[in-house]
Amino acid sequence: MDLSPAEHDKEHGARGKTAEAGPVESPTETRDTRRSSVDGDDLTREYHFQAAFAEYLKSHREPGTATNYKLSPMQGDNLLMKAARAMQMAENWRAQAGTWEMLGDALGRSLDAETPLSARSDPYAVRSGRELFRQFHVIGDREWEDMKQCPSQCESACGDRRKQASAYEWAAESAQASNRYAEAARLFRRAGWAWEKVLHYRANVSHVASESEDVTDAVATECAGVSNDRLVRAASCYAQAATNAAQTPRDPTRRMVTAVEWCPACLHDKTRERNCKHLAANDPAAPEEDRCATDIKRIRRLWATVAQGARQHSRTKSLRTMIRPQSYRGIPELDEGLRQLVMIQGLLAGQGARREAREVYRERQRMALERARRVSYPEYIARSIGHLISVNGSSFPRLMMSLGVIYLLFLPLCWYVSWEIAGAPRQPNQAFGWQPVEAVIFSLSSMVTLSNGHFAPGGLGANLAQACQAVSSYFALGYSLYVAQRSYTV
Repeated sequence: MDLSPAEHDKEHGARGKTAEAGPVESPTETRDTRRSSVDGDDLTREYHFQAAFAEYLKSHREPGTATNYKLSPMQGDNLLMKAARAMQMAENWRAQAGTWEMLGDALGRSLDAETPLSARSDPYAVRSGRELFRQFHVIGDREWEDMKQCPSQCESACGDRRKQASAYEWAAESAQASNRYAEAARLFRRAGWAWEKVLHYRANVSHVASESEDVTDAVATECAGVSNDRLVRAASCYAQAATNAAQTPRDPTRRMVTAVEWCPACLHDKTRERNCKHLAANDPAAPEEDRCATDIKRIRRLWATVAQGARQHSRTKSLRTMIRPQSYRGIPELDEGLRQLVMIQGLLAGQGARREAREVYRERQRMALERARRVSYPEYIARSIGHLISVNGSSFPRLMMSLGVIYLLFLPLCWYVSWEIAGAPRQPNQAFGWQPVEAVIFSLSSMVTLSNGHFAPGGLGANLAQACQAVSSYFALGYSLYVAQRSYTV
């Protein structure tokens, strides 16, 4: 089409300005993007979940494209959440389980129609606006928005961190449902790290005070409860990461449970697990969750922090309410951590990873030692001795060294001292030479036979001592064989 000179200059001038300013979003594309989002909601209500997934992704354009519709962070997050939720609702098991549960609720409402029930105690009540999402066991829009609420009503990123952690956790559960254990382990680790990054995880009041000078005890207490809840979620995610890693044949993923310390940068993809440089983690000022550590060490650290927080929280309430001594000491929290370690150890042992299972067992015994310190000092002393002798039955070289000290040094010394105290007549034996050497020979012979020989410190008492030493040597032999070949299944 021929243009007049004026029209030609006008068109080329507009193109030049567009080229200088960059791509321009047309109002038509903006309207199409919004319409695409609305269409996705309509398709979801009509049970066309895969089509709704495509519409939501069309609404969430990648930044930097010429057709990008500038969404706020909240709008973009909501669209991605809806897209992922649509694919969840397309899963067969959700439709089947949800429909059967709806049938059960419908029957229950008809059967209990004459029973007066309050809204709070109604077992069949459904929150308004959640009818469709409850049918498929997925999160609703209002629940997603409620994640941003903070006990202190602050405007910080703790709510967005909670969304981030939940998104990683749901991604890990989807990978786990598909038996993608290596991918599930990586995503569960990202979820645990994100739960630790929630700003309330340190359980202090400075986060609240930064937004408001009016900080009440109730708000501070609630923030402390939020902190412990986040730490428990993080520990649970790390435990699930370890259980999934124990079931994968991928060696780098499994070694991160006990042997290889990892940082958040290692979790970007599976390739990064091998060649991560840990640059941010080497910073001395980095937070605890950003530093390098294995799954097991993170689990133990988190449960110790939770137990300490529960102990302090219970101490402040003990003047007003009656609480159990175990709750005061944080014992239930440590017990839950021990149960997680037992599960991980059993899975590793069942997969033939004996060395990794032994490391988990040792971390478990360290946590049990901390629990014993809170329960009673006699149990703490007994466990400490067991740890000193054989690392609680997990180190065969340490056990052999301890038995050598006991049977070649301590017991002969006891026999020699008892001989000196009893004043037994000296009977030098040219075959054995010096008296302490004869004490060693006599102590060793006491393991297999009851004979006074040339070194007789007493009568009946000496025979009873020899018998006890002989019995203990057989127990030591059996325990040594057990430690040498144990599989660490328990």
